[in-house]
Amino acid sequence: MYHTIAWPHQDAANSKLFREYIGAESDSVNLTNVPINPDVEFHFILAFTIDYTDRSHPSPTNGKFNVFWEPNHLDPTEIVAIKSKHPIVQVAVSVGGDNFVNFFKEQKKNYGGGQVLASFISGGGQGLGPEDGFFEACDELVGEGKLGGIFVWCAVESRGHGFKYEKKSQDSLVSA
Repeated sequence: MYHTIAWPHQDAANSKLFREYIGAESDSVNLTNVPINPDVEFHFILAFTIDYTDRSHPSPTNGKFNVFWEPNHLDPTEIVAIKSKHPIVQVAVSVGGDNFVNFFKEQKKNYGGGQVLASFISGGGQGLGPEDGFFEACDELVGEGKLGGIFVWCAVESRGHGFKYEKKSQDSLVSA
């Protein structure tokens, strides 16, 4: 799974960029639940918002976005709190709604000059999982100078694993 999210351009070669998608599947995970290594560039991506009304009668809302994360705890107050505790954290909003190493390289070519992150789904199911060679593939990309960072879907599923893959991902980025 790969996502393209607009962020200021940065060199993709072996960056220490870590992104976590949060808020899409449940209201049980707060920003403060996710472990943050101070030696990585850490981005939360709030899931998600759309510029349309509901599915039963979809029509454009002309810039009035409807949010689909839990606004009672993924709100400006929590964002300020996490940024106070971890100044390295950046927060983005996702708008809109695998064969690993070769697929990664193919996507890198498709997005000419863009940053493609290695990614996995915490709960498994698609692509190369964290227990199925994901970290070995990242090591291979590091050796080639092509690891642009790591993207994790998603915090809710990761919580069930004690965020061990986030910790391992961030440690891998720091030691790269």
